[in-house]
Amino acid sequence: MKKNKPIISVCNAARRPKYWMKMYNSLCSNDIPFEVIYVGPKSPKFTLPDNFKFIYSKVKPAQAAEIASRRSTGEFLIHIPDDHTLSKGALDILYKTYLRYLDEKIVVSCVMNQNRKPIKKGLDNFILYNLETPRIPLQALFNKKIWDRLGGIDKNFISSLWDVDMAMRIIEIGGSMIHCEDVISNEYVTDRERERRLIGKKLGGVSDRKYLHKAWVIGKNKMSKKAWATGDNKMSKKRLIPSISFKSKKILERSERPRGEWK
Repeated sequence: MKKNKPIISVCNAARRPKYWMKMYNSLCSNDIPFEVIYVGPKSPKFTLPDNFKFIYSKVKPAQAAEIASRRSTGEFLIHIPDDHTLSKGALDILYKTYLRYLDEKIVVSCVMNQNRKPIKKGLDNFILYNLETPRIPLQALFNKKIWDRLGGIDKNFISSLWDVDMAMRIIEIGGSMIHCEDVISNEYVTDRERERRLIGKKLGGVSDRKYLHKAWVIGKNKMSKKAWATGDNKMSKKRLIPSISFKSKKILERSERPRGEWK
């Protein structure tokens, strides 16, 4: 890896330092200069590489991810969780794919494995297993100028699906999303079941899904699989409610509402 000004900034909320170097090492096969910025409540007890910055904060994950994005210095953002690794040369491939399209509103996504096995077909659709709905981004490369122009992550998300919302907002202004089938983001941590029990409250997964549907789904039964199957729900090409950006003042200190059980 060349020690130049970063072109790609790897940003996210993170709270499991024991996995960070495995994620970082998976990036070191790339030629493109990169930096890593993680924000979270647990400081590492080891020295980080020069291009790896940690920012301490106890705010909710979506807000932490936005902090990392704002503190980045690269031309592009990609949000990699600390329990993922990328396949060899992934950043190089994503960047070269982006450049081929000559359009700053292109979002270029990885595909996802879990414990080195491809996820089931339909798990990466907007509505799970509904192949008629768009495929969602899974650790995608965003142009930072476009990200900033749109105001970054909507503060109404608690922990997840804000990247899906960002991709939809870029598509709304004329962008498009490309999945690189040969670029793999592998989720390798096996203790996720314990965390999933927190999704409804602290991690905010249920409320985040409801908010995403409120923003992009036309229909009364926005979360109902039956409504999707019968065509009673439809994807909107325009966001149905305005996005609200995080405030800059005290962004490191306290989570903005809604915040689940986060402080």
